[in-house]
Amino acid sequence: MNKVGEKLQDWAVGSHEENESDAFGRSAFNRYYYAAYLETRDMLSMLDPKWARTSHKDIPQLLKRTVTAVIRKEANTQRKAGLITGGRASGLCSTSNDAASELSNLLESAYDIRVVADYNPDIRVVKNGAKIELANEKLDSARTWKNRASIYTKQILKVWKELGIS
Repeated sequence: MNKVGEKLQDWAVGSHEENESDAFGRSAFNRYYYAAYLETRDMLSMLDPKWARTSHKDIPQLLKRTVTAVIRKEANTQRKAGLITGGRASGLCSTSNDAASELSNLLESAYDIRVVADYNPDIRVVKNGAKIELANEKLDSARTWKNRASIYTKQILKVWKELGIS
């Protein structure tokens, strides 16, 4: 998806036709969103296959509430059993909370821009040289969504695996 977004971004930047820049730019935002979403969905399917079917809009809350609650519960169980120290339990919870929060925020803002791109044609892409924006979101920033999502999902997976949650 990111490769498709990059090609669409190149076309949007390279076009001298305003409607083409708008169409390709919107499509690039959409592909960048889906790249981050699919990265997250892959992680969720590894954690619990039923979570992979969670609606786009509900994923941020699933991450912030459910995923972190499972980690917190297991970390506390292992701490009480003497398998990990209180400091280690706290550190694992902090890592997963931070990653889930950052990933949730990323997905929420990316989803909002995807909705504008798909359903609000009256809000036009703004092109200024090689820079493209939609609703004050820069396309160059959207290009980083997948990589950022990958960093956060890896952090969550690492904690999940370290705790041996299945």
